Amino acid sequence: MVVFGTPEQKERMLTPLIQGTDRACFGVTEPDAGLDTTSIKTFATKVPAVTGDGRKIWTSSGRWRTRLFC
Repeated sequence: MVVFGTPEQKERMLTPLIQGTDRACFGVTEPDAGLDTTSIKTFATKVPAVTGDGRKIWTSSGRWRTRLFC
């Protein structure tokens, strides 16, 4: 998001995190990879819009977050 996000995305998603009004977590666990991020098979495509494809198994404290970054 910081590198590739548009100004509108940064304003909408990052500003609330910086201000502390949103809380985020990273969704990196997968059934065959666990926390080994080099083995993650989830990917995103950009046509026609950015869409993620993959499976997540759990994210600790995810239920208390307002955003999940994968």
